[in-house]
Amino acid sequence: MFTRIALLSSVLLVAGGCAGAEYGAELRKRPEPLALDRPENRSLRLPGDTPFTITLKEATEKAELTGTADADATADGDGSGMARAEVSQGGTASSGFQVGHALRNQTSRHMQVEVAARMKLTFEVGDADEDPLPLAGAFATLYARDNQNRTLARHTLLAHQSDVGDASGTEDKTVSFDLLLGPGETANIYVAGNVQINAEEGKSAAGSVTLEGLEMKIQVQPAPGIEATGDAGA
Repeated sequence: MFTRIALLSSVLLVAGGCAGAEYGAELRKRPEPLALDRPENRSLRLPGDTPFTITLKEATEKAELTGTADADATADGDGSGMARAEVSQGGTASSGFQVGHALRNQTSRHMQVEVAARMKLTFEVGDADEDPLPLAGAFATLYARDNQNRTLARHTLLAHQSDVGDASGTEDKTVSFDLLLGPGETANIYVAGNVQINAEEGKSAAGSVTLEGLEMKIQVQPAPGIEATGDAGA
């Protein structure tokens, strides 16, 4: 039996009385999904068979009167992404990326989708004042969501904040999960990385998260025990 996973949670970055919700739970733009148009076994390797089509990035910054703020992000179809933010002497900055792929079931059968993802994540967070509040945070999450913004799967990959001390490192991650897609349904499968800085006047902090070598092996087959339901929608 296959069940949909719906895990709803958020990571709050609180500093100077402000809060920022976890980044990446929704896609700002959706690419044309890869059509699964035959009710038969199929194996895909991304980005080997085709580049990732979800490649979104964004960055914002706002400095205090006496401070500076800087943020930057990248996202590429080869399975890499980067988010970086830095604030000196007060301000806010955030950046993020989303890298992955979209699949649509265009058959009249329910399809079982087995996803195995692996990647390398490098992060760094810290503040100059060893503040007890989390001035800097670096996060990464793997999502599978449909086109109605419902969560099909969610796996936290990285969550570090500066209130527990400066930290940096590199982590190899592997994640596996199953999805059940009905006729006409779409799954957007992607890694979202984010850095958030919120430093009051006179405070400084920085952070970064880098995604390298994202690979997904996707195995598709008709779901056993579920009959065809008719023509699939677009």
